[in-house]
Order: sequence, then C-alpha cells, then structure tokens
Amino acid sequence: MNKFNLIITADYEVFGNGSGDVMTCMINPTRNLLEICNSTSAKLTIFMDVCELWAFEEVEKNGQWDLGYSPSNQIKTQLKEAIKNGHDVQLHFHPQWLDYEYQGKGNWKLNHDKWRLPSLSEKEIDLLFTKGKTTLEELLQPIKDDYVCNVFRAGG
Repeated sequence: MNKFNLIITADYEVFGNGSGDVMTCMINPTRNLLEICNSTSAKLTIFMDVCELWAFEEVEKNGQWDLGYSPSNQIKTQLKEAIKNGHDVQLHFHPQWLDYEYQGKGNWKLNHDKWRLPSLSEKEIDLLFTKGKTTLEELLQPIKDDYVCNVFRAGG
C-alpha cells in the first residue's frame, strides 16, 4: 500500500481587487473547511494575507469601518482557533493593500502598481517579511508557544 502526504492549503483573503466581504469570502468558507478537516483529522495551512489584515486594523482604528462588525477581530479569532485545533497559519501578502483608500461600505481602492512583490524595493520587501512574520508570531505564539512563521506564499 502506498503512503502519501496531502497538504491542504487555503489563501485567506478577500478578492485581489479589494472587493468581497470578510464574512462571506473568508470566515464562513474557512469555518466550513476547518470543520471538514477537524472531522477527518486532516490539517489545514492557512496563508494569511497580512497586508489586508493591517488595512482592516487601520481602518477600524481610525473609525472608518462601517459594516457593523470588526473584520480584524473575526480574522484573529478564527486564526487562533485554527491554531488551537492543530492547524497552521503562514505568511501571505498582496502588496497592493499597502497603499489603499477605504471608500466605505466595504469598498477599497488598492494600488495595483504594487500588485507584484518585485514592484517593491528590496528594503520594502525586507520590511514586509519582517513585519508579516512578527504580526503572525505575536498573534499566535500566545496560543501555541512553539508556533513559528516559517513559510511564505507569494500573491500575484
């Protein structure tokens, strides 16, 4: 009998142009996927778009978010729960979220000149990796003390 490993991964983000609702595009589908994985003892690796998370956090902090729930809290709660259940969360980002304009009602204008990682300077890329790794480790190490962000999947 052949033995094989199956690695299940999911990008955790709204659409690349900034459209889509966090609950519909991220929280609910990931909840369903985690339930399936949990029921079959499968493990999921979630690739979190940290640039998007930072944008949600900033808009919420500035009092601009206007849809009646906190996307950043929903995201963080779900990622922590995934880690508690033995799943993994790793680094993913779309740099177009680094230079955004929130237009209200969940609508964003993103800087598509930054769509691809090579559009950034070496310094910007280094800072992005450092801040992204730190963001995930500060969020998830309190849940699982040996959690390490050590995998990256590029966007775009």
